[in-house]
Amino acid sequence: MSNYQNILSKSGHLSKAVSLNGYEFDMESNQWKLNKDTSVNLEFVHYFDTSIQEDIRSTLVYFAEQNSAGYTASLQQALNRYRKDTGALVFSELGLLSFKSTLGKKGEPVLACLRTFLKQMRALGYNALDDTCLELLDGWRLSGGERGIPVLSLCPKYGPFSDYEFEAISDGLNNHYAEKRITNEEYTVTQLF
Repeated sequence: MSNYQNILSKSGHLSKAVSLNGYEFDMESNQWKLNKDTSVNLEFVHYFDTSIQEDIRSTLVYFAEQNSAGYTASLQQALNRYRKDTGALVFSELGLLSFKSTLGKKGEPVLACLRTFLKQMRALGYNALDDTCLELLDGWRLSGGERGIPVLSLCPKYGPFSDYEFEAISDGLNNHYAEKRITNEEYTVTQLF
């Protein structure tokens, strides 16, 4: 956030943002509802050094506006875990190395989230991360976690639709079309998907 935006925000003129899913939230609030299922709690930001609190909040606003609510929540969880696991008030080499060793190999996806957040914070022009920390982060090779598990395990929540679910969707679509509750265009586009 620029100084101009900060001034407007403090005066109450610019404290609202809109998530990628179209949900309006107050940037100054500690609770952001980013979609119907996802809220992000920012109370943990107050435990960081005051010099970087606004940088963290503004970077999270960027992610909330540009990325999914679930991804923004993952970043919030990674930041909160960094704070809890290291007790650090700022982002430092010692804190990052300590966090990496605490997480181990299985925690690399959490570390990858934190790295993405910190690199974007730096790209946005905030100075919460110095050059040595950036070099350290760039030198790490991290796994993004296992992929494809929901599909392979046919997870009912995150996996693919079953044959019965596809049939139910098709039947519902056909019924709505027959009742003229959807247009030709809506029917065609939905069938394509």
